[in-house]
Amino acid sequence: MAARPEAVDLRQTARWLSEFLQLTNRARFQGQKCGGKLMSSAGPLIWDPVLATSGAQYLQDMVRLNFRGHIHAGDGSTPQVRAERAGYQGGVGENLQYNGITPQEAIASLLGSPEHCLNLMDPRYTRFGAAVANGRPDTLFGTY
Repeated sequence: MAARPEAVDLRQTARWLSEFLQLTNRARFQGQKCGGKLMSSAGPLIWDPVLATSGAQYLQDMVRLNFRGHIHAGDGSTPQVRAERAGYQGGVGENLQYNGITPQEAIASLLGSPEHCLNLMDPRYTRFGAAVANGRPDTLFGTY
């Protein structure tokens, strides 16, 4: 049996998410090179509890149903549909990152992916919600 990877200390979830938002805003402030595209500085994102709830619900479904991706394996919903179901009004983008233990690892992974980087740097987005969880021994990833 393979050993499970490290896990996020979920007693520190609020701190983890706060740091992740700070790092995201730092990246937006600095501007980024997303693949071959230079992205100018973008304004800071503001924490949105509705988006965070939507993200946490989806995250729990990914762990429970053992899948990954932007389309829900159970009901076929998209990020926009899930956000609207949670009560959010406005356009959304979704970034998923797996096996990152620290907020620094998570943001580095997202910025290293051109599509995810472009999403993070999109100046049209002003609100932010995030979630973090550990997988189970039978799931695809140790952390989500």
